[in-house]
Order: sequence, then structure tokens, then C-alpha cells
Amino acid sequence: MKKLFQSLIFILVFFHSAKAQETFAITYEGTNGYNFVNKTNPSWKYVIKAFFNDSLYYSYIYETQGYKARKSYKYGKKITQHAQWYNPLSSEMFYGVALSNKNAYLVRYKQQIFNWIIDTVTTHFFDSYRCKKAYVIIEPGDTSFVVYTTDIPYAYGNTVYLGLPGAVLEYYNTKTDSYIRAIKVEKGKFFISMPDNPKIQNSAD
Repeated sequence: MKKLFQSLIFILVFFHSAKAQETFAITYEGTNGYNFVNKTNPSWKYVIKAFFNDSLYYSYIYETQGYKARKSYKYGKKITQHAQWYNPLSSEMFYGVALSNKNAYLVRYKQQIFNWIIDTVTTHFFDSYRCKKAYVIIEPGDTSFVVYTTDIPYAYGNTVYLGLPGAVLEYYNTKTDSYIRAIKVEKGKFFISMPDNPKIQNSAD
């Protein structure tokens, strides 16, 4: 019965999301080992493309070298390594694991909600988007700082940031020295969906 209920939710979200809705698309560049204090020039190692609307969040990551941008506006149907889907209807997060073309599946788990310390003062602009700052202390030595905008009223970015009042345009973590920033924000009728009939494993966490 539980599996049937989960399947019905999955199908409902699929059909609701499998339409070209008004969707945000944000492109990010990221690096690891960034010295945020000294503001050294980062060497960008990867790019993340995120799409989201009222029904679904989807993002995928790729290295900056040797990649040709996708021409299709249909995103999320294929499982790729490190891709992410978030279903706001069921509050489920899915990670893509693609060991080969024939061995690809999703890992499902509940996304954690953090208690962000939020500053509501506008500090600067990214294009026309008003930017504000927030941070969360996950544990000693592990703090995440973000720049977000309530002009995009979704708690999404390079990943899902539940607890924030807007989309993340910049991110830095003190434990990993990961630094990610938005370089382009678009809005249009992009088509995003869950993969067709994916194999799903539940996370042990």
C-alpha cells in the first residue's frame, strides 16, 4: 500500500511537471578550495544548471572542459551522475546515480531544513535582482554563507535550500571551501520533468 501511494504521488508530479511552465533557469560556476578571506581568483572547475518552477526542481553538473551545451529544452528525463530532482509535493529529494547507461537509478531521501540566520537588507544587485545575505551554522567549523534574492521566491539554487525565502545566487561553505556563484538567470517556458519509470532506492540516512 505504501509503495502504491508513493507511485501515485510520483505519477502525479510527473504529469503536473511534464508541461512547459514558466520556469527559472540559473547557470552557476563553482570551485573547491577557494580562499574566501583573501578573495583569490578562483579556478572554475564545474558548471551547474538549475531549473525550477512551482512543480519541480532539477539541476545537473558538468566539468567546464570538453562540454557542449544542450540544445534541447527538455530537461530531467535522463538520469545523469550527480543530477538532482526535488518534488515539493512530497518533500522528496532525488539524486542521480549513473554508473553506466544501463545502470542508472535515483536515490530518494528527505531534504533537511536548516535554521538560517537571515538578513533582509538589500546589499547589492545581480542584474535587476535584489540581493540579501544569510548563513547557517551546521556544526563547528561548518558554516554556509549565501546570497539570495526574494525576487525569485523559491528556496532553490545550485541545490535545494529549504528554509530560505528566495533563490540562492551565491554560496560558500567553510568546511569544504566550496564557492558557487550565479552567472546567468533566465525565465521562460522550459520543459522539466522526472525521468521515465526510474529505478528508485531509498537512502539509508
